[in-house]
Amino acid sequence: MNYRGRLLCFVLICLISSSLSGQKGYISTAEKTTYGLKIVDQGQKKNSEFCKVDYGNKFSDYSPDELTEYGFDEKQVYRSFPIKGIDYEKRYFLELIIKSKVDIYFLRQEGGTIRYFLTEHDSSTLVEIPKAKEGYTALIGKYLQDCDKVTDNIQHIRLNKKSLARFFNNYGNCFNRPDRPLPKIKYGLILSFTESILSPVLMMDENYLSKNDRIYSPNFSFGASVDIPIFEGNLSLHSGLDLKKTGASKSYISYISGETDYDMVINYSSVSLPVLLRYTWLRKGISPYLEGGTAYLRALKNEGQIYTYSYSGNNVFASSDDIHLISNNLIGITAGTGIISGYGSRYSWFAEIRSSIFPTLKLRDQNHVNLSDITFGIGFLF
Repeated sequence: MNYRGRLLCFVLICLISSSLSGQKGYISTAEKTTYGLKIVDQGQKKNSEFCKVDYGNKFSDYSPDELTEYGFDEKQVYRSFPIKGIDYEKRYFLELIIKSKVDIYFLRQEGGTIRYFLTEHDSSTLVEIPKAKEGYTALIGKYLQDCDKVTDNIQHIRLNKKSLARFFNNYGNCFNRPDRPLPKIKYGLILSFTESILSPVLMMDENYLSKNDRIYSPNFSFGASVDIPIFEGNLSLHSGLDLKKTGASKSYISYISGETDYDMVINYSSVSLPVLLRYTWLRKGISPYLEGGTAYLRALKNEGQIYTYSYSGNNVFASSDDIHLISNNLIGITAGTGIISGYGSRYSWFAEIRSSIFPTLKLRDQNHVNLSDITFGIGFLF
């Protein structure tokens, strides 16, 4: 590498080192603000009690009575407020966690006690947020009545940093992205047309004809569902209950001897519990989604018979075996896609297509049937 190349590398290294080690911290008093300081992060509790500054050759501690505010950067800011207790009043540095129409502050005190406060933006009047859900939803909702979508969704927030941050981000989107509905818990009812596909694996005669033929059994099913947003974003946890009934029969003929026939009859009804991860592209009109996960299937009725017919001259000999060709308990995988119309409305409709596979886990030398299905459904949400 020539001299100019080495010089350029040296300059780049210096610039990168400078940017990584640059001090963005600051402290403020009533008279002035000093920037370019190295603030020491001592953890939530001690950060609320005093601000420690590293000046290189010494450390200095500043109390909430000395500073009005300090910050590690623009995203981690602490402000000084007087806090009242049962028999005391003391100033603390409260961490500013939300900066919006109302500012939300966080405080961790002695013994791990966590408290939240709010002020109207740029106001010094501090109001403690109640810990009871009815209390904090009513208090926060009082300040945000200019966005109906948020007030409808306020029951879903929890009193912690992440949930509050997501909620107020959604509040900002109420004005920045008015075409995007807010995620909310949705309950649904669905009527489906299901094409059940039964794949027999039968062992009574290795020479019978079409032993791997699939059997298609159309039926209608009914179900209920719940869709719960994860982190108030596009992802949600989708689950529910689906009731369906499957009936099928099939005849098999031995193609070598021609002397034995088999009939298989299945009468199977079940309830399934899908647990899916759903991603919804939230739109004001039509919101498409993709989903996938697992499902548990429990038999409510499970009847299966294999009839054997043998021929000798003009005589027919028949016998039957009652067996469970499908397991009483199945675990499978399922995936699908669909659309929701009017997601942000109180009531909306949806349509979807979903495919599921439920293998019957039995020994190879046992008669059994593997179950899968394709479902086309339409329903409404509320």
